[in-house]
Formats: sequence, C-alpha cells, structure tokens
Amino acid sequence: MGSSFPFSPPTLLAPMWGVLPAELHHLVAVHQPPGLVCLAFLRVTRTPQRARWFERHLLLASVRPVSVQLLGRDPDQMARAAGILSTAGAAVVDVNLGCPKPSIVRKGTGSALLERPEQVRALLGAMRRTTDCLLSVKLRAGVNDRESALSVACIAEDAGVDFVTLHPRSSGEMFGGTPDWHLVAELKRALRIPVVGNGDTWYAADALRLQRATGCDAVMIGRPALRNPWIFLQLEQLRRGEGVFRPTAADLLGHVDRLATALGRASVERPRGALDLFKEHVTWILRGPTTGQTLLPRAMRAQSVSELCELLRSELEALPPDAFDLGPERA
Repeated sequence: MGSSFPFSPPTLLAPMWGVLPAELHHLVAVHQPPGLVCLAFLRVTRTPQRARWFERHLLLASVRPVSVQLLGRDPDQMARAAGILSTAGAAVVDVNLGCPKPSIVRKGTGSALLERPEQVRALLGAMRRTTDCLLSVKLRAGVNDRESALSVACIAEDAGVDFVTLHPRSSGEMFGGTPDWHLVAELKRALRIPVVGNGDTWYAADALRLQRATGCDAVMIGRPALRNPWIFLQLEQLRRGEGVFRPTAADLLGHVDRLATALGRASVERPRGALDLFKEHVTWILRGPTTGQTLLPRAMRAQSVSELCELLRSELEALPPDAFDLGPERA
C-alpha cells in the first residue's frame, strides 16, 4: 500500500480552515511529519488577487512539502492562482470540491461543484495547463446523496489530476453520521491514479484500518491531529509493527506549552488573537481527559493564555496516561 503515492510516509495532514494557521503546522508534525501538509483553502474569486497574496500563504507554512488548497469556480482565475503557487514552490495545488458549509455551497463552490461535472472538467483542465507541480482534488461523496464522487473523480483523472482525496460523507451530512469507507474502496478500484481516504480516523489504528480495508494509497488526518499530535508517529509505529508511544501528562503539558509559545509568536488575524485560537485547540485536547467535561467550561473562562496554561497544568499533571485517551486505539 502507498507505493504509488508520491509522498512518504503515505499520510497527509488535512487542511483545517480557521483552526490551524500555516505558522503552527509544525506543532502537529514535530514527532513524525506526515508525507504532505495541506494548507487551509484560499478563496479565488473573479477579481484577481495579487500574486504576493498567494505567495505569502505559502511562505508562512512552517513545514514542507506543502499542498495549497484553492476554493473557487472561475477557470481563468483558478488557473492563474494555481500557476502562481506552482511557480512559488507548492508541492501540490489542491482543488476544494468538498466544503459543505452552506455559505460556500450557496456560492456554487466547494461541494456544490459535485453537481456541475462539466464545470469541474473546465476548471481542472484550465488549472492543469498552468500547473507544473502536482494537482489534486478533495471531494465529498455527494451533496445530498453519496453517488456523485465516482463520476467527478473520473473527470478529475481524465483532466490530468495526480491524486484524489475522498471524505465519504455527503455534503448534507456535514460531519454527522458514519463515513462510508466502502466508497473509498470503490474509488480505488475505479481509478488509475492514487486515492487518499479520509474520515473519522480518530486513532492511529483507525487510519491503518481504513487503509487496509479500502486499499487506498494514503490516509488524510485532520482534527484528530489537534487532539493527539502523536497520531502520525503512532501510525508509523503500527505500520512497522513497533511498540507504540503513549503520551503521559508531562508529554501533553509539554505540547500545551509549545502551543502557547507558538501562538504568542504567530500573527493570528482574529479579534482576540492567540487566546481565542488557544481555546479552540484546548477544546480538542480536552476531548480525552476524564476531567474534560468539568474542566472545559472553566478553561473557556480564562482571560489569558498564561492563565489557561496554569489551569491545565494544575488539573492534568496528576492524571494517569490512560485518562487522556491518546493511545493508538480507543480506550
């Protein structure tokens, strides 16, 4: 598995718009970098953006190689943006055909394009002509059903796309229900290009099971890496048949300290900056501890990053490792 995927290890960090700025990707790649880091989408409209705007987002990325995702529907402007990013050093330009947010879908972008196959064909054809680096698409299974992915993926392959990533839920399901991994297997059987599987890989064992069950060439992991930044390391250890790392309270608090320091240095364009983003991360970190339900409301009332760090330290350092649910499989 993974022999035809162009990056090693065959694991991707998913794009997470509004959650993980490019400056902070190193925090979830420090223990075992994934083969490819995918940046959050950049909106492309009919009004041309300056080349420097695209280049800046690529330069901010703290790890390499990097895939830059574009969200738009205008073939000319998407092709222009792809060409700029390719020249600037992106390893991959990815096309967002999966965002389920209603505000995105209403504008005819993201997963809405799954119902417009000829527009997808024109879009990808134009981008292929301007892009020297790899070109990929990330798509949902469909809008209100789970049957659009295969036909759109075949169009993508015909247009010269190098690999396809599938999140096997419909757009209408958002993140509810259970992703249908059988669709990943179906896509893998139908395409000649590599297929990346995505969806509910909360533990390293889940990601390995997804790859083995579907035959997909790589696995994309997103928010589970915010909860457990050791998940890429654990996955590689499982693949190699080695003993698997299980983080302790000291390991988790070390990660919290690094996160707080990095947030203080990063340019975070939000009303309350580092604190808001830190709280967003903490909601994922506290999914595991047995005290999470009672601690989270108190954490959200913290007035500074340092106050929140102190609260976490006082509450978490005495807990045993199994309280954090950060092992390779569900506790």
